[in-house]
Amino acid sequence: MRSDRQYESRQPRFDVHVEVEGYVTNQNKDSTIITNKVINTTKDAIKNQIKALFELGKEKETDFLRLENLLYRDQHKYWKNLVNKDSFFTEDGILDEIQVDLVLRHAGAGKNN
Repeated sequence: MRSDRQYESRQPRFDVHVEVEGYVTNQNKDSTIITNKVINTTKDAIKNQIKALFELGKEKETDFLRLENLLYRDQHKYWKNLVNKDSFFTEDGILDEIQVDLVLRHAGAGKNN
């Protein structure tokens, strides 16, 4: 997972970029399972899981995505000047965009027995 940061405003905003590779097997050799619908549905599920994890972090006041750590490491002076750095990651609007790059490969047809 990679996160790009934007610092124009007083509140940081993060773009999350995830690269995922997976393999699909199917039991029916007459059916091709990898379609745009499967890929798009999987991308949406991953995005929704990231959003849900972020929302859970806001609720529990826990930085599951390590956003504050990214600021501390990469932009220490900016992090140090944040007014409310104890809870900035729990505020709305800092998770700006989630991009998922997904590659699914077909691993061949499996046998039932």
